[in-house]
Amino acid sequence: MIYILLSIFCSSCLFLFFKFFETQKIDTFQAIVVNYLVASIFGFLRAESISENIVNQNWFTHALIIGVLFIFMFYAIAYTSQKIGPSVASVANKLSVVIPVFFAVVLYNDSVSFLKMAGIALALLGVYFATQKNSNQIQIKKWQGIILVAFLFVGNGFLDSYLNFIEKNYLSESNALSFTPLIFSAAFCVGITILFYKMVFLKNNLSAKSIIYGFFLGILNYGSIIFLIKSLQLPNVESSVVFPLNNIGIVVATSVSSFFIFKEKMSKKNVLGIFLSAVAILLITFSEVYNN
Repeated sequence: MIYILLSIFCSSCLFLFFKFFETQKIDTFQAIVVNYLVASIFGFLRAESISENIVNQNWFTHALIIGVLFIFMFYAIAYTSQKIGPSVASVANKLSVVIPVFFAVVLYNDSVSFLKMAGIALALLGVYFATQKNSNQIQIKKWQGIILVAFLFVGNGFLDSYLNFIEKNYLSESNALSFTPLIFSAAFCVGITILFYKMVFLKNNLSAKSIIYGFFLGILNYGSIIFLIKSLQLPNVESSVVFPLNNIGIVVATSVSSFFIFKEKMSKKNVLGIFLSAVAILLITFSEVYNN
């Protein structure tokens, strides 16, 4: 369980950092690019060995694809955190829990129990209520918010499912440490290309604050993904339990922290959503204990 808790902590801090960036006028995209450089370096340093034929590994292309998708999803999460709120961004992002759970049950024959289904149902209700915000509480138009929520739902659900597919079919405990930094390296290559274009043609200046905070962001980002992969590799722990537990835990931690740190307004519906999410965590966790 320690890996799941660490993943929740790192991921929650990411949402809060993005809101902090807005309050401090930090260039978010620059910080994101630096973050992927830092995460990839830490990842390669932590890897015990890197194969000389890494490009010939059967998971190499998958890592590149995920890396490209990562940076666009990451910026979408940052934008949502800043314009709508960290709690809504985390909820919209983690509402996609139903997608990897569905594939885990269908493709990998993960168990289906009443407690697990009840927990997932409560989770969906919880995240729905947690995202209910008045128009005067957000910085963008309502239709833009709907598009952002839909994008985060589909995008993160696809990435979680894709990551689970690769973990099940290609990765072992040894090469997982090489796979993760390769994802971050691919994301950095895309980001630095865009950043170079903005600096040369749009005359954007590189900010020292963005570099500094991008360093800390990279540590958290690396931690969030490596701890999630470690959680998926735990014996007798099914992915259909790991994903809901991780995602809903992030929602609760981010929402509560955002309320106290950034004074994000919480309606009765929002509080109800957080409460239902907490109950869902207990049900899903108990379903794992019961099945084992």
